[in-house]
Amino acid sequence: STGTNHVQAEISFDGRYVAAVDTDGLTYLFDIDDPRPVWTASTGLRGATISLSQASQMAVAGAEPSGGGRVYSLSLDDGERSWDWRTASPVGSVSMSSDGSRVVLYEEEGRAFILTEAMGEVSEKQLNVTGWIQSVWASIFGSYALALGPDGRLFFMYASRSTPLWRYDAGSGGVEAAVTSTGDKVFIAEGNSVAVISNDPQTGLIPGSRTLWGVVFFSMVAGLIAIYYKTNQPEWLATIVKKYPRILVGLIAGVAAGFLSRGGALAVFVGGVSCAAGCYFVSDKEGLNGYLLGLVASIIGSLIAAFVYGHLVWFSGVESNIVVLTLSSISEGTRVGIFFGVLGTAIGVAMMKMRSSE
Repeated sequence: STGTNHVQAEISFDGRYVAAVDTDGLTYLFDIDDPRPVWTASTGLRGATISLSQASQMAVAGAEPSGGGRVYSLSLDDGERSWDWRTASPVGSVSMSSDGSRVVLYEEEGRAFILTEAMGEVSEKQLNVTGWIQSVWASIFGSYALALGPDGRLFFMYASRSTPLWRYDAGSGGVEAAVTSTGDKVFIAEGNSVAVISNDPQTGLIPGSRTLWGVVFFSMVAGLIAIYYKTNQPEWLATIVKKYPRILVGLIAGVAAGFLSRGGALAVFVGGVSCAAGCYFVSDKEGLNGYLLGLVASIIGSLIAAFVYGHLVWFSGVESNIVVLTLSSISEGTRVGIFFGVLGTAIGVAMMKMRSSE
């Protein structure tokens, strides 16, 4: 028993525990077979709401007495705080992903955000949805979120993008909605009827499925391999072998820089490719033009890497619109590619200088 009259409670995914929070922000964890709490933790939040993950983490969010709001990530083992995040206004609802790394929250002023925790640091991204958002959900296994407005508008979000994948107008307020654990279906209840929306792999802009686009993409890869064998190891391959040490150093440096930038897999992939391209194409025999060649080659390499990365992400099923995904990946890849291009060009020049001085 919590000893208070009004609490919000949620059961864990394995059915072993029940977490509860009262109006004063006092949080409890109960074993399902024991009325005495395993632990209690005070957050001091007013009107707090909770959400449990499958990774021994829970989110508690609400209003601070001094104004604004706050989100806490607590350990299910002992109630200790893993991290916290201050918000401009009180938090009305919160939902934590299955691995505990993402929290979707809604502020009472009508703004929705996704908080991402990585390597002990928390970053914030606002969801670009219009209208007053009254509820949010996070998919249990996927990085999806569903935002529902009081006018019946639904926004289906993918966590890596702030813009909705799609919108749906239910036509009236007072509806309830939920997303499946895999993010493939959305259920909308209104009155005595329930509608089901399938988040299928159709792009919505270009006809075809992931299977079709996968065949096209990997056919291109197979074609390049066939050309390689048909030309019996062309002359350009000998050049690559000759510059292999320089390319390898650029690749390692780019991957390391991408990892340190904490830009995710895209930064690591683009960083490695663009740095390697810069090291390969840069030339100190043509002066400034040779340096610019390395920089331009790095940027082009980043575009190609981002394009390939976008397709690989799309094939994995976490994004439904290949056009939007490819364009956003190329845009982001070009942005980070400029930095990595300069890095790769500089590494290539340095290695050439070292070689010429030997």
